[in-house]
Amino acid sequence: MSQTNNDALLKKTKQLLDQSSQAVNTDIRQQLAQARMHAVDKQRRRTYYWRPALGVAATIGVVMLSFNLWFQSESKVQPDASGWEDMELLSSHEDMELLQDLDFYLWLEHEQAKETS
Repeated sequence: MSQTNNDALLKKTKQLLDQSSQAVNTDIRQQLAQARMHAVDKQRRRTYYWRPALGVAATIGVVMLSFNLWFQSESKVQPDASGWEDMELLSSHEDMELLQDLDFYLWLEHEQAKETS
């Protein structure tokens, strides 16, 4: 029901606007068209002085951020490789057999130490 009312209102409004535009004489229509064209041309010719400044400010901001991140990453202590080697050792399946038989290898090392002394 409301869609039908909206359509009827829209149709009636369009009809009234069309009638009122036809009632305006040609001199006024020409003046309105010239004013519209003048406004459009003025908007096209309008220069934006802030655009280059915005580009320069954005570039400076990116450069400052890059230097900050660069020097901040150099000043941090890098993790030593032994931590990564341990992780690699624990994650590999082949080395898990070595870890499971660690008692045997410790006993073997102890026996070899007895024989040499």
